[in-house]
Amino acid sequence: MNRRDFLYRLAGLTAAAALAAAGGRTAAGLAPQAQTDRPARSPAGGPLRVHPENRRYFTDGSGKAVYLTGSHTWSNLVDMGAADPPGRFDFDAYLDFLERYDHNFIRLWTWESTTWDTRSNGQWGKEKPHHAAPQPWARTGPGEARDGKPKFDLTKFNADYFERLRTRVAAAGRRGIYVSIMLFEGWGLQFAPGAWESHPFHPDNNVNKLNGDVNGDGKGIEIHALASPEITARQEAYVRKVVDTVNDLDNVLYEISNENHPASTGWQYHMIGKVSVRWSHLGISTLESVWVRNWTFANSQMALEK
Repeated sequence: MNRRDFLYRLAGLTAAAALAAAGGRTAAGLAPQAQTDRPARSPAGGPLRVHPENRRYFTDGSGKAVYLTGSHTWSNLVDMGAADPPGRFDFDAYLDFLERYDHNFIRLWTWESTTWDTRSNGQWGKEKPHHAAPQPWARTGPGEARDGKPKFDLTKFNADYFERLRTRVAAAGRRGIYVSIMLFEGWGLQFAPGAWESHPFHPDNNVNKLNGDVNGDGKGIEIHALASPEITARQEAYVRKVVDTVNDLDNVLYEISNENHPASTGWQYHMIGKVSVRWSHLGISTLESVWVRNWTFANSQMALEK
């Protein structure tokens, strides 16, 4: 059994056990309401920083170590499903589930393309491709993208996306849950069929005539490798918009990218620098420890300290 199959199987067993303990409610409800005999959860205590006495842990400034643990699902920011548009994810029910099991951490998952061919997930995939929405950029046209919808304008942001981002991070914080905002997602372009064809940086999908497939191999993974100054500039503007959207919330961490390819490491450090520059502009000091963690591919993750 390879690592990915093991992780999927472990996740399935964990979810099954949780649902059984929760009385068997399925994905539509996700979990029962939080137990009413428990006291209300306190909001997130403040920006996380490295614990001064044990650097393996965070602290929120209270002096106590903060251990982050949570339950993951893929559609907690971008809706995903076989329907077009996909059904809206029940984020409140998700928070109920997390609170019921005393979890205090989530990865707020992004998906860069407008489709996800889940058959690429092997035995854990579905029978048909999924649609994914919303994306950070506005679909204004003129002209139609490859999916028949208006093309993206990469100079204009989708207000609904960023309103959802802020609303969900704030809602989690009120329940004492820290949120790692995933800025980019690298697995899809590498492994999911059709991911590049449905990506906003495909030249057929944007009005700006930008093409992230610099080497013409049909994958477009160079968008995560500093290969196109024009693409990188659009990504930098997006990062600034994300930071500006949540900069006053105390329960935020950043993950530069999920499972990106090894050649993306320099690009990830570049984006770390852009987040730090934006923090400085907003009067936020950077955490003394910024690290890259490796889980199959290089992922960069940062915590915020005011």
